[in-house]
Amino acid sequence: MKDCSPVKNCSPAQDRGPVKASESCPRLARLATASLAGTSVLPIRWTQTLGQILGALGSRIPNQQRAITRLNLQLCFPDAPAQELDRLTRRSLQETTKTALELGAMWRWPTERLMGLED
Repeated sequence: MKDCSPVKNCSPAQDRGPVKASESCPRLARLATASLAGTSVLPIRWTQTLGQILGALGSRIPNQQRAITRLNLQLCFPDAPAQELDRLTRRSLQETTKTALELGAMWRWPTERLMGLED
């Protein structure tokens, strides 16, 4: 079975054209599916709190998402002080993580339950 830990192993094969993630990285696809199923059983407030915590942690650990977010913010706000860019980076990663974790509920909850969230 193919090891899907490095991102480069999950890219489409050059000679075959695009490959679905589930074909090229079955472990990654299973992990994503299990994660979404797991978060779908949580109340939405818990999911949002978990996303806020994980997003804050992700903003403190050097990673590609943090670097890209920070670069984009620097390009948009070239005169912003570093402290403000740090705050915006953290908030952006928190909101992105919350959205990602909410996908389990969006895919698995009945429409009636989802419609109750708008209140």
